[in-house]
Amino acid sequence: MFAQFSLEVAGMLSRSTALSTIVQYAGRMLGNPLMVTDETFCVLAYTQSQPVPDPVWQEIISNRASSPRLVDQTNVNGFWKRLENSPAPLFVDEEAFKGCAKRAVAKIKVGSRTKGYIALLEYDRPIDEEDMQALQMLAEMLGIKFHEESSVSEAVGQMRDRFAKEILTGAVDSEKTIRRRAETMKLKFSAWHMVVSVRPVSAEEYIGRHLDVLSDLFKRAAGLCIYTFDGVSAYYILSFPKKPDEKNMISRTVREYIVQNRFLCFVSRAAGRLTDLENCCREVREMAETFRGSAGGKTIFFYKYFAPCAMIQKAFEGNGGEIYRCEALERLVRYDQEYGTHCVETLRSFFRNNQNVSDTAKELFLHRNTVNYRIAKIREILGEDFDDHRIRLHLQMTVMYMDIVQMNK
Repeated sequence: MFAQFSLEVAGMLSRSTALSTIVQYAGRMLGNPLMVTDETFCVLAYTQSQPVPDPVWQEIISNRASSPRLVDQTNVNGFWKRLENSPAPLFVDEEAFKGCAKRAVAKIKVGSRTKGYIALLEYDRPIDEEDMQALQMLAEMLGIKFHEESSVSEAVGQMRDRFAKEILTGAVDSEKTIRRRAETMKLKFSAWHMVVSVRPVSAEEYIGRHLDVLSDLFKRAAGLCIYTFDGVSAYYILSFPKKPDEKNMISRTVREYIVQNRFLCFVSRAAGRLTDLENCCREVREMAETFRGSAGGKTIFFYKYFAPCAMIQKAFEGNGGEIYRCEALERLVRYDQEYGTHCVETLRSFFRNNQNVSDTAKELFLHRNTVNYRIAKIREILGEDFDDHRIRLHLQMTVMYMDIVQMNK
């Protein structure tokens, strides 16, 4: 069986057979479900001959990728490091997924680099030593296919990088020209577009290895995604058939990935013309310049909420901030510093929730009575009636600028 399996896979590779077809054949020969991912754990192919009720398998298939949470959960007893140093496939420790089927994993290498993984699920029959040898042989043969395809995809990637850069800098100023050039690269833009920029919190960190992962994550919400990278920040052009809701298009998986890797993410407004993407790029760069660090765990910023911050920052910087000073708020800051209270935080949340005590209590995980007590204390310290919209606006503007300054320290 092993010799026949090896010859058949080799023949498929020589005929440039699709990866999905090779995986279907290998799954039948090994008698168990099989899955192939790239090095970022995005699913490339899997056996589809029958439904597999294993919860981990189902989660990965439905998301088309293994989430950061599952990758970490797999890493019991340093699994990924052990696999990297092992010449043969390894079983994932049973502690990782108690109550689930066993799974063996082999790495796919191109030269000295791991470029993907094969997972064999023990579902229809036990995995024996011959299966493990066949899995390793398959991984080595797929390494050849990965090498051939990566050479082609690298050239295509460079073309798309240059194309994205030209669009974002306004070097191509005709809608028809952009769409015509896109067609030559087998890209099809939809009706609505936006730009998302991602960069690390620390300028010393490098996000190069995360670019394709983020692209795959964005593609789940957008019909098309291409990007360019300047060595620090990545700029993703996303295209949608309908006008997107900026907040909803950033999925929970994207948020988790951004937070886990300590990135900052900036989202432009949606544009109906491809030639407007230059302005979208300007929007994310303006936000990146203003928010050079994160504060309070905030790492994703939307331009439609940013415009007031930009106006406030320019006004404060242009006038040295003096004519916008709010002595009442300064008293509140000093009170917090002296007594270790959270008056400014409470006031910020109170304003953000349209002066609704219940919503403020929910956001701060406090009892309503506690919020009422704090608001009464704040009114006493301020000596101002912030029910008056002009006084409230002055306080809000000062708090927003204070947050921007704090974020960039």
